[in-house]
Amino acid sequence: MTNVMCDSGRPSLPAVYVRRDSAQEQVSSYRAGVYMATIERVTNVSGGVGYAGIASVVAAPALWLFVRLILGAEWLRGAQEKIGAAGWTEPPVGGAVAGFINGALGKATGAHPEVQPWFTWFAQHVVLPHAALFANLVTWGELLAGFALIIGLCTRLTALSAAFLNFMFLAAGTTSANPQMLVLELAIVLVGSTAGTYGVDRWIMPRVTTALGWSEEGGVPSGVVAFLTLLLAVAVGFIVTDSGTWLGALLLAVVIGVVMRSRSGPSGLRR
Repeated sequence: MTNVMCDSGRPSLPAVYVRRDSAQEQVSSYRAGVYMATIERVTNVSGGVGYAGIASVVAAPALWLFVRLILGAEWLRGAQEKIGAAGWTEPPVGGAVAGFINGALGKATGAHPEVQPWFTWFAQHVVLPHAALFANLVTWGELLAGFALIIGLCTRLTALSAAFLNFMFLAAGTTSANPQMLVLELAIVLVGSTAGTYGVDRWIMPRVTTALGWSEEGGVPSGVVAFLTLLLAVAVGFIVTDSGTWLGALLLAVVIGVVMRSRSGPSGLRR
């Protein structure tokens, strides 16, 4: 790993490093103790960072900031409508949740219901008996999600929590802006390694990764990300289709994965 220098002998960007391996050039920016974890194929131009590298370091965090602000504003707007409103945080607390759930249950009939059986069971046995609790969880959860996304606090974890809320709203048969928000939040979770760079995570994440023993360059270990992604995919697949199709698809994927792995070398390439 070498420090990229300009002609004057000083770093062309503060603490930007270039690491080369047999597959690609990776740019990892760790500026003023901030973990940025940007991976990009770049060209080393005149001893400095190429245009693609500069764009990945500067533009990517700004783009994620833009996405965070949009999402945060939407969640704060939703919370504002609920705080102090009857049925949410004012008596009868939980009335709004009960009405929402009863409306969802009305969509759970027919050959192809908008609301699936698993959510019907969850709504009847978990949500309705504790409607007041869920009214407060939704209200203050939206407020915290909006605030945390705007300031960039635990950005990817916050985006995952917000995505769960959007998913549950969709499961209840409510569309609105939930699909768009869900896509943006999952993008932050899965590929938004610099989503919190222009935020509080700029100072928090280096300490968190150090405390957990994770690499400052690598961030969350790829194995952890792969496991969580697999777990999410399996869980979502289970609620999308029937159990027989789910089990068959899972077994087929495992078998194909094992066969393809056995026919590949250590690098994953076909022998």
